[in-house]
Amino acid sequence: MKPMTVQVLLSTMEWAKNNPGTGNDVPMDSYFQQQAVKQGRKVIGLETMEDQLQALYGQYTLERQAEMLARYVREKDKNRAEMQSMTLCYQNQDLACLQKLLFSTENYRPEEMAALIDKRNLKWMEKLPVLMETSPVFVAVGAGHLVGENGLVSLLRKQGYTLTPKR
Repeated sequence: MKPMTVQVLLSTMEWAKNNPGTGNDVPMDSYFQQQAVKQGRKVIGLETMEDQLQALYGQYTLERQAEMLARYVREKDKNRAEMQSMTLCYQNQDLACLQKLLFSTENYRPEEMAALIDKRNLKWMEKLPVLMETSPVFVAVGAGHLVGENGLVSLLRKQGYTLTPKR
């Protein structure tokens, strides 16, 4: 198992442990996909599994992955607090708060965040307008993809879309 895989598993387990009984033991994207399938809706991925694996694993050497995992384990209390803060920002629909937490973290270098978030968002923006032209769509992405200059919210607004949060 690659170090990044262990880190993803640990963070998923930590999330489930700190959010018992909320159904959060299933990743949100999987949950929404399952619900769509149950309702007979069409599910379309914005990227392939290979794209996602490249973003998560391809950009990091094994040494960098090991370094990131070691830091994650060493700073588990700090990471838990950050995860809780990010959750509150997200629940409060406070994108500025979420952006500050995501991009001020010491866990990722700027070029890693660009590959993990910005480049993928820009690629998704090639698909989203086409999908939205043909029918209503529900788009589920990780919260990090929403914020910043290259966040999907900003990119969609720049293209003239009106986005309003639902409470």
